[in-house]
Amino acid sequence: MKRFLSLGLIAFALCAVGCTARGRAEREVARRGYKADQPVELAGALTVKVPRGFILSGGATPQFPGDKPHIQFFLNLGAYDDFNGPKNFGTITVRAFPPVRDNGLSLHYPLNPMKGPNDGYWQTVRTFSPLLHVYKRIGTAPDLRYFAAVDTERYFAVEMSVRKDLYTEDQLINIVDDAVRSIEIKQPAYDQLMAKATAEYEEALRAKEKNTADLETRVGKIAKEYEEPTVTAKGDVVGKATEGGDLEVAIRLGQVSAADPEAEAKRYQLDETAWKKLTTELQNAPDKRPNDDVVAVACFRNKRGELNAIRLEPGEATHYIYCDGWGKAFGKAVLAGTPEGTVVFWRYRIVNLKRKPELFAAWITDSDKYRTAARDGAPIWKVKAAGK
Repeated sequence: MKRFLSLGLIAFALCAVGCTARGRAEREVARRGYKADQPVELAGALTVKVPRGFILSGGATPQFPGDKPHIQFFLNLGAYDDFNGPKNFGTITVRAFPPVRDNGLSLHYPLNPMKGPNDGYWQTVRTFSPLLHVYKRIGTAPDLRYFAAVDTERYFAVEMSVRKDLYTEDQLINIVDDAVRSIEIKQPAYDQLMAKATAEYEEALRAKEKNTADLETRVGKIAKEYEEPTVTAKGDVVGKATEGGDLEVAIRLGQVSAADPEAEAKRYQLDETAWKKLTTELQNAPDKRPNDDVVAVACFRNKRGELNAIRLEPGEATHYIYCDGWGKAFGKAVLAGTPEGTVVFWRYRIVNLKRKPELFAAWITDSDKYRTAARDGAPIWKVKAAGK
């Protein structure tokens, strides 16, 4: 009884904190401004004017859309945390592109309408000059308004996405237009910031090339189409890389027969001692512990023949994962590698091809170690204690 009471008090306390944070954020939103008249300094390299209430979140963030680098800054309105993570009532994104031709600005604005009915794109709503345009984002969430002003002469863009009841469309058009016009750069700090972003981009490109070659040599070819993931001779599944370099991969570690696959899958937990002994990817971490990216999952077919998965963790609790969130064709390939009457252990992960090559290579090496250990009867999972 005391345990349940304590859990209840903890939940109540967390709820109270969340409600307090949201209430504070709502009060900040109520005091918001309606004009871009508050100057904000960005990384000591440029300034921009935004409405009162929008607060800078962190520093410059490099962004590599396709094959062109630029930097971005985020300013949030009414930011708070709840059970589902960080939230806010609105965001202004300031983007700065290298001052050279073919710098990637056209990869963002405007985007042509896509084939899918839910895909978003930019629609021109104002043209103040041949070099200054305002766009409206089509295909966003129904409770949002989303606009962007783009200066194609100075290579800046200001996007504003807010809850629909906070600003009218005309107010948003005026805000993003005034904001992008207000941007002032501070040289040489601005030149240094752009040089840093370009260097990081070039490093990411080299990493992508190295990691792609390593993956295709040691695991399997990256799929050319999302609908046709690669299935290797060892049964591993490799998806298609996104524009940003994210790639779904499932390494097939082992398999056991089971009359009741779900009951069998629930019997296992991660063997943290064995896992730490074999893992080199995180060897420099001060507290080496598994997380969602590195633990194994026990997959099985439910009674309807659908793919189900249980995440293996050090503790003895059972944690189902939402494998419907995996790519549809990718999930089908994993299902095909999970026969009826079996539990198959996979190492599922979304890897990024721009990751540091030494860590990327360690991830492949560790995956091979896990598979070999399972084949030799010493896997990274174990049966839970009796009665669990």
